Amino acid sequence: MRRAPIAAAAAWFAFVGCGEDAAPSAPPSGPPIATAPETRSEEQIVDAILTRSHGPRRGTFDRAIVELREQTDGPATTVSFALPDRARIVTADGHWTSSVSGVVTSDGPVSDAESARVAILLRALDAITLQPLERRAVVTRVDDDELTITTRDGASWSLEYDRALDAARSLRGSSIAVRFLEHHDSGRTRVPIAVDVEGLGVRRLSFVDTGVEFDARVFAAPGSAAGGARTIVVGGPSRVARPRLTTLDDVRWLMMPDPGDWPGRMELFRTAGARLAPLGYGNGGDPMLVRDDDGTWFVVPFVALVAKPGAIEAKAGEREVAVPRHDAILADAAPGDWQARIAAATAAAEAFAVEHRRRASGPVRITMNLLSADPAAEPLNVDSLPLRVVLPVAKAD
Repeated sequence: MRRAPIAAAAAWFAFVGCGEDAAPSAPPSGPPIATAPETRSEEQIVDAILTRSHGPRRGTFDRAIVELREQTDGPATTVSFALPDRARIVTADGHWTSSVSGVVTSDGPVSDAESARVAILLRALDAITLQPLERRAVVTRVDDDELTITTRDGASWSLEYDRALDAARSLRGSSIAVRFLEHHDSGRTRVPIAVDVEGLGVRRLSFVDTGVEFDARVFAAPGSAAGGARTIVVGGPSRVARPRLTTLDDVRWLMMPDPGDWPGRMELFRTAGARLAPLGYGNGGDPMLVRDDDGTWFVVPFVALVAKPGAIEAKAGEREVAVPRHDAILADAAPGDWQARIAAATAAAEAFAVEHRRRASGPVRITMNLLSADPAAEPLNVDSLPLRVVLPVAKAD
């Protein structure tokens, strides 16, 4: 997402629903699979589609980072957006465009055509993320696989859906129409990865993250009063002060010896995508630092995006490991000195474990959101880098 390295680093990351290993679902584009007549209420249908689509991340898709491509292996355009009216668009060559409440700024002249494309994109993202369903006021059945949705602002939308999959097939409003061509089904989410947008055409897409709490400066033009002296590209997910216990899904790790400095780590982060993406793998979570008996590792989690991904050729000193589903305590670190914030978050996680009768079942992991800032380019970013301590745990004996 940064103009060059961060955008390149983000290019391979696909949102896959909590790191589960699953193949993309077949596109719901042909006739619906024959099923019994629809007996659910209109409200139950909409709720099922939203729950099946967004799973545990439901309610977070209105503020997200997504990458768009015209072709599967084409250059990515990265869009950070907070619906309904804020977006920052960065192309693969670093060209940026920002929109706030309909006012479009850019690093070059803004034509009427470009402003129109930005407006279409925002409307498309609203439909792609099913926000009209979240804003529903009245839902009317048209057919067994079609609903009319009237939103709270009085707008009317036509939703065609696959009853067997609880998946949207198309969503049409007065100023935008989206056909959902292909989804990725992780088992907990069913996220679109190919759409046909009226006015834009077919786009491949991958969600980098959802539920992002953007700093206001993300969408401001650099040098403006809102932008300030230092533009923060991504604010990162909201920090939660108190540690919490959760269950992490199975995932695979590419473990690489930690070079011990940020330029080296950022290079590993960037090259991991270049190695894994062509083989059919995508993002399994934030990169992390892990220390065990053999030393310190820079770890890139990943999951398969296709049914039969290619074999990974580990380099000298590297490991590829499968990490099964397990419980863990998460503790978000407040900004501050790098070592001090790790120590404080680790102590909080360990105290929480004792309080809840859990014991550590593996080494502490330091996860980092490297899409938010480049520590190699700006050392001060290390102190504010979104950082989380993850302590794997089991029930105490």
